[in-house]
Amino acid sequence: MLDNRRHMRIREITDVRWTVLGSELLGEGKILNISFSGMLLQLDRNYDPHIRGKLYVDAPGAEPLVFGPKKGRVVWTKRIESTNGFQCGLEFDRDMPFDKPLDQWIDKKSDEIALTTNANILNHFV
Repeated sequence: MLDNRRHMRIREITDVRWTVLGSELLGEGKILNISFSGMLLQLDRNYDPHIRGKLYVDAPGAEPLVFGPKKGRVVWTKRIESTNGFQCGLEFDRDMPFDKPLDQWIDKKSDEIALTTNANILNHFV
């Protein structure tokens, strides 16, 4: 099946803290993959998919220049029964300044993928 996406997603499992701006909702989760335009998140059960607003995500234990605080709009959610949590797609705000460190990190990972011929290693990236 062809995937009709604007940007390649890079698998990156990173712990995050999140909050919905303008509310008292907050929790923890994980980045599952990331691209130039957004990220796939797995959020704990504290997330309420009915609340619309901007999500603010911070990855305090990760490379700060790459995974510093991100803000964006939740474009879809899916309940994960096994964890009683949610997965969601976050589209980065376009009003944020150009994120050169993240772009460089994605370019570096893309170059590594291009040089990889081992399927087991490829599965680590995408």
